[in-house]
Amino acid sequence: MKQIGLLRALALTRKANKMSNQERIALQQRRLKELIAYARKNSSYFSKLYKGIDKDCPLSEYPTTNKADMAKHFDEWFTDRSITRDIVDSFMSDLSNVGKKLNGKYLVYTTSGSTGTPCIVLYDDTTINVSSAIGVLRSFARKEDMRLFMQSWYYVKFEDNLNFCF
Repeated sequence: MKQIGLLRALALTRKANKMSNQERIALQQRRLKELIAYARKNSSYFSKLYKGIDKDCPLSEYPTTNKADMAKHFDEWFTDRSITRDIVDSFMSDLSNVGKKLNGKYLVYTTSGSTGTPCIVLYDDTTINVSSAIGVLRSFARKEDMRLFMQSWYYVKFEDNLNFCF
């Protein structure tokens, strides 16, 4: 899937917030189709699970999965073939890796397993950027607050490289 930087994620999230419900639903449907197509192509687990299902059928026709199945088939469903459960477990067992990215690419998180099944979650830069953009835009109630935040962030991050201001 394509990489999205933080500023682009902020712009896309802000644009989505301004859409009508009909536009937002259309965007969600398009993105869902892209995600399913990507999973079919890059995950042997989802390729098998979705075999024989027409790509244009409604989401309700797709079989569901759960954390226990995903954990059991980690090496098959993860779309980056260089990542295996053994590699993730080894990375997590070394406490010096706290705050570091696995293979320089993924932040690794785990859930507590309060529902009975702990979950390992890997965030790439795009996931981090999109999650951050959503959090930033949800945290500002006024447009002026957002503008001031973006100005200060931009100057702190880029003042040595560019003389540009929002």
